[in-house]
Amino acid sequence: MADENAIEMRAMISRWDATRQRWGLEDCEEAGLLGHDALVSPMTGLANWGAPKMEQRMRLLIDLAAALDALLVDETRVREWLHRPRRSVGSHTPIEAMSTSVEWIRAFRNAAREFVA
Repeated sequence: MADENAIEMRAMISRWDATRQRWGLEDCEEAGLLGHDALVSPMTGLANWGAPKMEQRMRLLIDLAAALDALLVDETRVREWLHRPRRSVGSHTPIEAMSTSVEWIRAFRNAAREFVA
């Protein structure tokens, strides 16, 4: 069971790495999207890949990436959408909005899925 969990986690991290690269994220953007404090253990100061908050966000972001790829098709269009301020989110970029709350990640994912369906 532990081996299966480790394999699944490695696969998810691999998918996240590919998403991060396709989206052209800066380190601070990635940290925000994954929940800042979820990245570092308060006790050791080391990366804590098992953090439930970060894992939840990572899974949602991977789902969002798949929906955006299907909706916008082109990697350049996806990057532009993520990095362009939107009036619908208070003139913030989707990345900035998603960094403030997991609910924004869910909302964008759900909206993208609806357009694709």
